[in-house]
Amino acid sequence: MDQTVILKNVRPWGESATDVVIGEGRIAAVAPAAATIEAQSIDGRGAILLPGLVEAHTHLDKTLYGMPWNRNSVPSNLVAKITNERNSKKRIGLDPARQSARQVALSVGHGTTHIRSHVDVDTEHGLAGVHGVMATREKYADVVDIEIVAFPQSGMLIREGTKELMDEALSLGADVVGGLDPCSMDLDPKGHLDVVFALAEKHGKPIDIHLHEPGELGAFTTRLIIERTRAHAMGGKVTISHAFCLGHNDYLAIGRLLEQLAETGIAIMTTGPADYACPPLIRTLDAGVTVCSGSDGIRDCWGPYGNATCSSAPCSSACATTSIATTTSFGPSRWSPPAARLCSAWKATGSRLATWPTSC
Repeated sequence: MDQTVILKNVRPWGESATDVVIGEGRIAAVAPAAATIEAQSIDGRGAILLPGLVEAHTHLDKTLYGMPWNRNSVPSNLVAKITNERNSKKRIGLDPARQSARQVALSVGHGTTHIRSHVDVDTEHGLAGVHGVMATREKYADVVDIEIVAFPQSGMLIREGTKELMDEALSLGADVVGGLDPCSMDLDPKGHLDVVFALAEKHGKPIDIHLHEPGELGAFTTRLIIERTRAHAMGGKVTISHAFCLGHNDYLAIGRLLEQLAETGIAIMTTGPADYACPPLIRTLDAGVTVCSGSDGIRDCWGPYGNATCSSAPCSSACATTSIATTTSFGPSRWSPPAARLCSAWKATGSRLATWPTSC
C-alpha cells in the first residue's frame, strides 16, 4: 500500500472519534487530519475501529463449509473421530484447497487477518492438505497471513512414514511443527517428543502440540514438554493446544505446572470448551502464561458447528470480555491487561504472527 489513506471519523477501541492516517502500509498518525489531493479519504461514519483478529487455532484443510450435509454417527472418542475423518475425506470429495479458501473467505469477512492452521499430515492422504492450504495461503496473501502447522493427526509413530512426511512438509514451507497426545496416541511420549523437537531443531521452526490428555496423564506429558523446551532452549517458541489437563481438580499441582509453563515461556491455546475441563483463564494469565484462542474445527467431520467468528463463542468464552489475540500498531498499551496478555501469545511463540506489526 503506497498511497496515503485517511480513515475519517473512526473510534479506535470504541474511544472518541478521530482520524487514522495510513502511509506506505503503516499507521502514521492517530489524530484529526486534513484531507489532501494525494490521499484517499474514507468516511468511517463513527464506526468502532479494531485491529484484525488472530485465529490462533483452526483446521482449514478439513472444513466442510459449503458442502452437503455429512451425517456423523461416530462414537464420541478421539481415535474414532480421527479414523472416521481420515476415511471420509475421499468419500465426500473433500478438496483442501477449495475448502480452506471457503473458510478463509468466511474468516476474513469476520475481521480475521492472521490464521494459524493445523493441517493433517498422514500416510493415507500424504501432503494433500499441506499443498491445498499452501495454495490458499498464496491466493489470499494480500488480505490474510496464514501460518501452517504440520500436524500428525493420526499419530506420529504408530503410522510408519509419518515423520518422513512431516519432514517433507516442513521443507515445503510449513511454518510450525505439530504434535498430538504423545502418551495416549503414540504410546511413546519420549519417542514422540524426540521427533517433534528434532524436526523443530532441524528446520528452525516453533512447536504447537495438541494435548487432549486429561488429568495426571496430561500433566505428565506437560512436564515432559517443559523439560524438552528447557533442554532445547526453545522458551517462547512452544505452544500447547487445548491442555485439558490444566483443568484438573488439583489446585496445588496445577499451580506448580502454571509456574513452570510461565518460567519456560510455553504458551497455552484454549477454545474454552463447555464439555471438557480446560485451563482456568484468569489463573493462567495471573501466573504469567500467555494464552491465545481459536475456533478449532469449523463444520467438519467432528461436528456441524462454527462460523469462524473470532470475536464470538467459543473464542470470546475462552478469552473473557474482549476481542482476543489480535495485532495492532496501536501496541499492547492500548489493551486492557488481560487482552494484552492474551494477544502476546503469538509474540511468545516466535512466529511471524506474533509481533506487533506496524502495518495496518
